[in-house]
Amino acid sequence: MPSSPEQRDQAGEAMPEWTISEEEMTRSYAFDSFATAMQFMTSMAEVSEDLNHHPTWTNTYNRVTVQLTTHDIGGLSDLDLRWAGHADQIAAGLTDSAKDQ
Repeated sequence: MPSSPEQRDQAGEAMPEWTISEEEMTRSYAFDSFATAMQFMTSMAEVSEDLNHHPTWTNTYNRVTVQLTTHDIGGLSDLDLRWAGHADQIAAGLTDSAKDQ
């Protein structure tokens, strides 16, 4: 189900590091090391499988850039918002220096 404008506004307030539009949401994380970035991706791969929702993402050394959209509906859905919430929690637990880049 597509996200409503209200859901996107609430997500923007709760997750200010994310850039959110009707079509997608994006964020880049920076970690202390490549190994920590890979640990984040591995943890989020498990979340992706559990949610049956998979991001478009890239990794360059200690950075992971994430793009979320729900292709079936051509925009954002609750799954994207849930995935992003899990990602922020996992990133925060990996290192105190995980930050938006």
